[in-house]
Amino acid sequence: MPSSEIQPFFTWFQAHNGYIDTTVMDVVQLPLSEGGRGAVALVDIPQNHVIFSVPRSLILTTRTCALSTKIGPGAWRTFGLHQGWAGLILCMMWEAARGAESKWDAYFDMMPTQFNTPMFWNEDDLTELKGTSVVEKLGKDQAEKDYREKILPAIDSRPDLFPKAEIPTRYSLEIFHIMGTRILSRSFTLATEEDDDEDAGKRKDEEKAGENPPHPAGEVHGDEDIGNASLGSAMDVDEPSTAEEPAEEHVHEGDNENENENGDGADDDEEDESAPEVAMIPLADVLNARYKTDNVKLFYEPDCLRMVSTRMIKAGEQIWNTYGDLPNADLLRGFGHVDYLPLPYAPGEFGNPGDVIELRADLVVRCALDLLNSENEKDKNTERQLTMEDMEDRIDWWLEEGGDDTFTLEHPSAAPPPSPSTSSKPNPTHPLTATLSIILLSFTHLMLLTPAEWARAKAKSKPPKPLADARALRVVLEALRRRGEAYSGSLEEDTALLSATPLSTLSLNKRHALIVRMGEKRVLTHVRKSVEEILAAVQAQEAEAASGGRKNQDKDKSTAQGAGASGSRAGKRKADALGGGEGRKKRK
Repeated sequence: MPSSEIQPFFTWFQAHNGYIDTTVMDVVQLPLSEGGRGAVALVDIPQNHVIFSVPRSLILTTRTCALSTKIGPGAWRTFGLHQGWAGLILCMMWEAARGAESKWDAYFDMMPTQFNTPMFWNEDDLTELKGTSVVEKLGKDQAEKDYREKILPAIDSRPDLFPKAEIPTRYSLEIFHIMGTRILSRSFTLATEEDDDEDAGKRKDEEKAGENPPHPAGEVHGDEDIGNASLGSAMDVDEPSTAEEPAEEHVHEGDNENENENGDGADDDEEDESAPEVAMIPLADVLNARYKTDNVKLFYEPDCLRMVSTRMIKAGEQIWNTYGDLPNADLLRGFGHVDYLPLPYAPGEFGNPGDVIELRADLVVRCALDLLNSENEKDKNTERQLTMEDMEDRIDWWLEEGGDDTFTLEHPSAAPPPSPSTSSKPNPTHPLTATLSIILLSFTHLMLLTPAEWARAKAKSKPPKPLADARALRVVLEALRRRGEAYSGSLEEDTALLSATPLSTLSLNKRHALIVRMGEKRVLTHVRKSVEEILAAVQAQEAEAASGGRKNQDKDKSTAQGAGASGSRAGKRKADALGGGEGRKKRK
């Protein structure tokens, strides 16, 4: 039986045609180290068991919420609510403000109102994250800009939908941030309508042919029969109808009849409809996640989404979904927790095996410029120092071609090995060097091209080959060194702090910040060491090649000299022979 805390939500869920196998699952409050509130197995759950299913009519999106229809598609686009999360945030604020009149009232009642994400940290705690990729990704300034420029104008334009008396309490900036954080931490991404129609048609054809019979609730006969819809992957859905009949629509100036005049023509509509859709899925968002611990996945059917066990789950175990094995920086930013597990590459240490380090492209550009300018100082024909402006054309071309502006580096033990070489010797210049991103190496070479080489690459629309030569590696190594300077302290200092101060004695925010920055510094340290080793091997290889070249030159010179001497001696012998003959002839 479900606990009393979750019973009202379960009752609401089942009343709206949701299915829950309450004999195998309950939702309980767990320690923060286990993710907080989550689902646990009441009995041993066999593999391929349907634990619950969510009817598509319960999915909350901008399409299933009636608000977008009431505002009108033209005005919706005019306010920019069709872009980003602004529209869904406003829908959630409006549905929550409606209380019992909303179809999702019980869903909002069980959602969290307090969060441990850095969006809600004070400045003192945020300083603990200095140098990590968390702070610059918070997007708080941009979010509040959307609130001022999209949400408030839409609210002010429709007092019939948003009573002014409710704005300070129901539509405040604080409520806006709460709804945005709920989306960040609990939403799923749905695929396009066209993809779903194609898959649905395929399933119907298979059912007619007897290849894919429908399954009864609680039973699944194999992964091949259902599509993967776990968090982090796209879920295919049909275009849902609104849950209720829309009220009489208030048509305002700038609505449907003026869409083309506002730049919102058919082409834009088609582009918007093909974009992935963000959705809130009741009950599916209750499950927690941990690195490579998932034991269920969310699969789709034409009329519902089903949470299915992917292996045996023993009684008392938590039911884990997957967020895609994210690094701790992303887990903290989006969900307010971190993974603290034994590290396979660092015996005795704990953290997230999926941690990464991010290297910004502009930092790589500056390091490349420094190398080029140091080389140019030796060239008396160079008139000036190169600057970022000299690289703007290359950077713009790189981005237009779909290149990244941030490069993600994994711990060397997590990177795939390089492709096998035909040589018996290690080949550090192989383009698929295990530690480094081939995209990073290609970008680095792009910055190091001569003007003539750059012109040829641009004409061919082809980026440079990602070879790990000494010049490129020196740029990358310097970029990694400077990346480490962004942190307030070293890994050794954090390790000493952890040894002297147990995690349990730190506040939750400081504990999370320490784990995140140690994870990034650990990866950075190992990547730098690996690059240093590769660079040393490359330099030794280049020195050997240069030495071999000098030896060949000396050999060629010696051979040429020997050939000249031999030729002289041969000529002398020939002259002597001729002279001797003549002499002998004369003597005769």
